[in-house]
Amino acid sequence: PTHKSITKPNFKTNSKVKTNLLHKNTTLRPKLIILADSHGKKLSTMVEERSSLNVCSYVRPGAGFGQVVEEVGAITKSLTSSDYLLVMAGTNNVEKSGVNQLMSDVHKLINNVKHTNLLLATLPMRHDRWELDPKITKINAELENISKLHDGTVKLLPLHLLPRHMFTAHGLHMNRRGKNQAAKMIMNLARKKVVECEAEVQISTSALHGVKPMTMLNPNEINIVEANMSDMIEAFKDDTSVAFSHSISEDFHMSAGVAVVFRREFQRPKTTDYVQSRLTRQKRLNGATIYSLVTKSKYHGKPTLNDYNTAFTQLRQDFKKEQLKTLICSPMGCVRDEIELEHFACSIKEFQQNTGATVGIICYDEPSPRRQLRKGLSHSDFLRRLKIEIDKQVTEEATTSQQVTEEAT
Repeated sequence: PTHKSITKPNFKTNSKVKTNLLHKNTTLRPKLIILADSHGKKLSTMVEERSSLNVCSYVRPGAGFGQVVEEVGAITKSLTSSDYLLVMAGTNNVEKSGVNQLMSDVHKLINNVKHTNLLLATLPMRHDRWELDPKITKINAELENISKLHDGTVKLLPLHLLPRHMFTAHGLHMNRRGKNQAAKMIMNLARKKVVECEAEVQISTSALHGVKPMTMLNPNEINIVEANMSDMIEAFKDDTSVAFSHSISEDFHMSAGVAVVFRREFQRPKTTDYVQSRLTRQKRLNGATIYSLVTKSKYHGKPTLNDYNTAFTQLRQDFKKEQLKTLICSPMGCVRDEIELEHFACSIKEFQQNTGATVGIICYDEPSPRRQLRKGLSHSDFLRRLKIEIDKQVTEEATTSQQVTEEAT
């Protein structure tokens, strides 16, 4: 059999199991074994139907991390370096276990599966128990550190980035839309050809190092994402911790580029939406925040650096005041307004450093036969230059911090 979904209630290894079979040609197909608590229900079917993977899942509703992986040695003994093991567990440990105990279980797992590739799911945020989120955030940060130590053999499945509307009304479990999104994320991590499904983001230059699909935002870092802003808005518009931002003119013309997307999705801001002299703030009901940086007076003009810098400072101040966590923005001012990439990179680095936010810079190949965009750079060259400038800013900051530390000691 190619696809097997096994549910083990009450964590008993000798319980009756429910098995579903789908018959496909399995010759030379990489294997994916899923060990999960209830978050893994029906996920194996969604992955296998859209990929070339041979999937088998073992689901234990209500189980803790240790119980989910207790038979990992026997279950994964046939896996090779071409195969994958996905572990989705830990949610049921948050209330009962300490962070150190859970991390100890994770380290034991890694030592037991060095013969294959481990995909380790982060813990989803608890939309039913918000008071647990600080502990979940700490656990996910530890998981990220572990994945960096085992770069190449351990990859994270960032379920904590899924927005609220991808969970059930209760808030604990993913709904069908959330599981579809998780299936896409799994296939991206496994680097297998994916059958396109709803709202799939097209990656036209995915070979560019450091340019990520939209589901792969590294937390508390600056990420460059090649996608259409419409897709990002659709994915995150109902998340109250997310802010979208772009730059506009005082006349609220919004007739070209990403401004058209913002106008269509959120309407034009009103004068009553000004929260500071160069910043407007709109908010969806029970959803995301929308910032417009007012950097120039007329849509056909260009911003001064003083006005641009003022708008960025005001964005940073209000973002912190509103206690937001994620900023999804365009490369503000760099496509049409001739702001230098180096200046934008410096501004967004200062924003991220000051707020600690997860930042996604959204770029897409916008055709414009009548107007030169990106100061004449092609889309791919623009992406490369943007990544170079972001990396340069991050490296310079790290070097400065190291020098300060050395001088202090």
